[in-house]
Amino acid sequence: MIDSSEVAATKTASTSLLEELRRALFLIAESLAKHNKLLITHHKEVIDYLLPALVKKIESPSADVRFLALKLFTDYITQYLCEEKIYNSEETNDTTQAINELILKKLFTHYGKILSDKDPMPLFGLKLLSVIVERNPAFVAILKKLSLVGILMDYFSVGHPRFNSFTVKIVKSIVASRDMELSELCSMKIVDKINSIMATNVMGNN
Repeated sequence: MIDSSEVAATKTASTSLLEELRRALFLIAESLAKHNKLLITHHKEVIDYLLPALVKKIESPSADVRFLALKLFTDYITQYLCEEKIYNSEETNDTTQAINELILKKLFTHYGKILSDKDPMPLFGLKLLSVIVERNPAFVAILKKLSLVGILMDYFSVGHPRFNSFTVKIVKSIVASRDMELSELCSMKIVDKINSIMATNVMGNN
Protein backbone atom coordinates (compact mmCIF):
# COMPACT_ATOMS: atom_id res chain seq x y z
CA MET A 1 0.00 0.00 0.00
CA ILE A 2 1.33 3.45 -0.95
CA ASP A 3 1.83 5.73 2.03
CA SER A 4 -0.08 9.04 1.90
CA SER A 5 3.11 10.93 2.70
CA GLU A 6 4.75 9.43 -0.39
CA VAL A 7 1.81 10.55 -2.53
CA ALA A 8 2.04 14.07 -1.09
CA ALA A 9 5.78 14.18 -1.71
CA THR A 10 5.26 13.07 -5.31
CA LYS A 11 2.65 15.75 -5.88
CA THR A 12 4.92 18.39 -4.37
CA ALA A 13 7.81 17.29 -6.59
CA SER A 14 5.57 17.38 -9.67
CA THR A 15 4.31 20.85 -8.81
CA SER A 16 7.85 22.08 -8.28
CA LEU A 17 8.92 20.60 -11.62
CA LEU A 18 6.01 22.29 -13.41
CA GLU A 19 6.86 25.63 -11.81
CA GLU A 20 10.49 25.28 -12.90
CA LEU A 21 9.41 24.38 -16.43
CA ARG A 22 7.03 27.33 -16.58
CA ARG A 23 9.73 29.75 -15.43
CA ALA A 24 12.11 28.36 -18.06
CA LEU A 25 9.51 28.79 -20.80
CA PHE A 26 8.84 32.38 -19.80
CA LEU A 27 12.58 33.11 -19.80
CA ILE A 28 12.91 31.66 -23.30
CA ALA A 29 9.97 33.74 -24.52
CA GLU A 30 11.46 36.83 -22.86
CA SER A 31 14.78 36.27 -24.62
CA LEU A 32 13.06 35.84 -27.99
CA ALA A 33 11.21 39.14 -27.51
CA LYS A 34 14.56 40.94 -27.60
CA HIS A 35 15.36 39.74 -31.13
CA ASN A 36 13.37 42.10 -33.33
CA LYS A 37 14.67 40.73 -36.66
CA LEU A 38 13.77 37.20 -35.65
CA LEU A 39 10.29 38.28 -34.59
CA ILE A 40 9.71 40.10 -37.87
CA THR A 41 10.92 37.14 -39.92
CA HIS A 42 8.71 34.66 -38.06
CA HIS A 43 5.82 37.00 -37.26
CA LYS A 44 3.11 34.69 -38.58
CA GLU A 45 4.05 31.84 -36.24
CA VAL A 46 4.31 34.19 -33.26
CA ILE A 47 0.99 35.90 -33.98
CA ASP A 48 -0.88 32.66 -34.72
CA TYR A 49 0.47 30.51 -31.90
CA LEU A 50 2.56 32.23 -29.23
CA LEU A 51 0.49 35.39 -28.66
CA PRO A 52 -2.84 33.54 -28.17
CA ALA A 53 -1.10 31.23 -25.67
CA LEU A 54 0.28 34.21 -23.74
CA VAL A 55 -3.01 36.10 -23.64
CA LYS A 56 -4.72 32.95 -22.36
CA LYS A 57 -2.36 32.97 -19.37
CA ILE A 58 -3.69 36.38 -18.33
CA GLU A 59 -6.61 34.36 -16.89
CA SER A 60 -4.27 32.49 -14.53
CA PRO A 61 -5.08 32.49 -10.79
CA SER A 62 -1.37 33.11 -10.19
CA ALA A 63 -0.47 36.82 -10.01
CA ASP A 64 3.07 36.08 -11.19
CA VAL A 65 1.85 34.18 -14.24
CA ARG A 66 -0.66 36.90 -15.12
CA PHE A 67 2.02 39.57 -14.93
CA LEU A 68 4.64 37.65 -16.92
CA ALA A 69 2.08 36.77 -19.58
CA LEU A 70 0.93 40.38 -19.96
CA LYS A 71 4.49 41.73 -19.96
CA LEU A 72 5.59 39.29 -22.66
CA PHE A 73 2.44 39.83 -24.69
CA THR A 74 3.11 43.58 -24.52
CA ASP A 75 6.77 43.15 -25.50
CA TYR A 76 5.82 41.12 -28.56
CA ILE A 77 2.71 42.81 -29.87
CA THR A 78 3.96 46.40 -29.50
CA GLN A 79 6.81 45.54 -31.85
CA TYR A 80 4.33 44.23 -34.40
CA LEU A 81 1.95 47.16 -33.98
CA CYS A 82 4.79 49.56 -34.72
CA GLU A 83 6.01 47.64 -37.77
CA GLU A 84 4.25 49.09 -40.83
CA LYS A 85 4.86 46.00 -42.97
CA ILE A 86 3.05 43.85 -40.41
CA TYR A 87 0.40 46.18 -39.01
CA ASN A 88 -1.39 48.95 -40.88
CA SER A 89 -4.82 50.04 -39.67
CA GLU A 90 -5.52 51.58 -43.08
CA GLU A 91 -5.20 48.22 -44.81
CA THR A 92 -6.77 44.81 -44.25
CA ASN A 93 -3.83 42.50 -44.81
CA ASP A 94 -3.77 39.12 -43.10
CA THR A 95 -1.47 40.07 -40.23
CA THR A 96 -3.33 43.29 -39.44
CA GLN A 97 -6.60 41.37 -39.36
CA ALA A 98 -5.09 38.63 -37.17
CA ILE A 99 -3.74 41.17 -34.68
CA ASN A 100 -7.04 43.08 -34.61
CA GLU A 101 -8.98 39.89 -33.90
CA LEU A 102 -6.51 38.88 -31.19
CA ILE A 103 -6.89 42.25 -29.46
CA LEU A 104 -10.65 42.41 -29.88
CA LYS A 105 -11.65 38.83 -29.12
CA LYS A 106 -8.90 37.67 -26.76
CA LEU A 107 -7.24 40.64 -25.06
CA PHE A 108 -9.98 43.22 -24.49
CA THR A 109 -12.19 40.73 -22.66
CA HIS A 110 -9.58 40.81 -19.87
CA TYR A 111 -8.99 44.56 -19.72
CA GLY A 112 -11.34 45.37 -16.88
CA LYS A 113 -9.51 42.81 -14.72
CA ILE A 114 -6.09 43.98 -15.92
CA LEU A 115 -6.76 47.57 -14.88
CA SER A 116 -8.14 46.52 -11.49
CA ASP A 117 -5.44 43.92 -10.77
CA LYS A 118 -2.54 44.37 -8.38
CA ASP A 119 0.44 46.45 -9.49
CA PRO A 120 2.25 46.34 -11.84
CA MET A 121 -0.51 44.79 -14.02
CA PRO A 122 -2.39 48.09 -14.57
CA LEU A 123 0.81 49.89 -15.59
CA PHE A 124 1.57 47.36 -18.31
CA GLY A 125 -2.09 47.36 -19.30
CA LEU A 126 -1.97 51.13 -19.81
CA LYS A 127 1.35 50.91 -21.64
CA LEU A 128 -0.07 48.37 -24.07
CA LEU A 129 -3.35 50.21 -24.50
CA SER A 130 -1.59 53.50 -25.29
CA VAL A 131 0.15 51.83 -28.24
CA ILE A 132 -3.02 50.06 -29.41
CA VAL A 133 -5.20 53.19 -29.61
CA GLU A 134 -2.36 55.24 -31.07
CA ARG A 135 -1.81 52.75 -33.89
CA ASN A 136 -5.53 52.17 -34.42
CA PRO A 137 -7.90 54.85 -33.03
CA ALA A 138 -10.89 52.70 -34.04
CA PHE A 139 -10.34 50.68 -30.87
CA VAL A 140 -11.59 53.64 -28.83
CA ALA A 141 -15.11 52.66 -29.94
CA ILE A 142 -14.56 49.20 -28.45
CA LEU A 143 -13.32 50.67 -25.17
CA LYS A 144 -16.49 52.76 -25.11
CA LYS A 145 -18.68 49.67 -25.59
CA LEU A 146 -16.80 47.90 -22.80
CA SER A 147 -17.44 50.87 -20.47
CA LEU A 148 -13.71 51.42 -20.06
CA VAL A 149 -13.53 55.02 -21.29
CA GLY A 150 -15.00 56.38 -18.06
CA ILE A 151 -12.52 54.38 -15.99
CA LEU A 152 -9.60 55.62 -18.08
CA MET A 153 -10.82 59.21 -17.81
CA ASP A 154 -10.93 58.82 -14.03
CA TYR A 155 -7.21 58.02 -14.17
CA PHE A 156 -6.60 61.34 -15.95
CA SER A 157 -6.13 63.30 -12.76
CA VAL A 158 -3.03 64.51 -10.93
CA GLY A 159 -2.55 62.47 -7.80
CA HIS A 160 -4.33 59.41 -9.16
CA PRO A 161 -2.05 56.34 -8.91
CA ARG A 162 -2.81 55.52 -12.56
CA PHE A 163 -1.95 58.99 -13.87
CA ASN A 164 1.13 58.66 -16.07
CA SER A 165 2.37 59.27 -19.61
CA PHE A 166 0.52 56.21 -20.91
CA THR A 167 -2.77 57.50 -19.49
CA VAL A 168 -2.19 60.88 -21.14
CA LYS A 169 -1.60 59.22 -24.54
CA ILE A 170 -4.76 57.14 -24.15
CA VAL A 171 -6.87 60.17 -23.22
CA LYS A 172 -5.42 62.05 -26.19
CA SER A 173 -6.66 59.27 -28.48
CA ILE A 174 -10.05 59.20 -26.75
CA VAL A 175 -10.55 62.95 -27.16
CA ALA A 176 -9.49 62.80 -30.82
CA SER A 177 -11.79 59.87 -31.59
CA ARG A 178 -14.80 60.43 -33.83
CA ASP A 179 -16.67 57.93 -31.69
CA MET A 180 -16.72 60.30 -28.73
CA GLU A 181 -19.26 63.11 -28.59
CA LEU A 182 -18.27 66.44 -27.10
CA SER A 183 -21.15 66.14 -24.63
CA GLU A 184 -19.73 62.82 -23.42
CA LEU A 185 -16.29 64.30 -22.88
CA CYS A 186 -17.79 67.28 -21.04
CA SER A 187 -19.79 64.96 -18.79
CA MET A 188 -16.47 63.33 -17.85
CA LYS A 189 -15.19 66.80 -16.88
CA ILE A 190 -12.39 66.75 -19.41
CA VAL A 191 -12.03 70.57 -19.38
CA ASP A 192 -11.84 70.69 -15.57
CA LYS A 193 -9.29 67.89 -15.58
CA ILE A 194 -7.08 69.63 -18.12
CA ASN A 195 -7.29 72.91 -16.18
CA SER A 196 -6.38 71.11 -12.97
CA ILE A 197 -3.41 69.37 -14.55
CA MET A 198 -2.15 72.60 -16.14
CA ALA A 199 -2.47 74.41 -12.80
CA THR A 200 -0.10 71.97 -11.10
CA ASN A 201 3.63 71.55 -11.31
CA VAL A 202 3.17 68.66 -13.74
CA MET A 203 3.25 71.25 -16.57
CA GLY A 204 6.36 72.95 -15.22
CA ASN A 205 6.83 76.63 -14.52
CA ASN A 206 6.57 77.92 -18.10
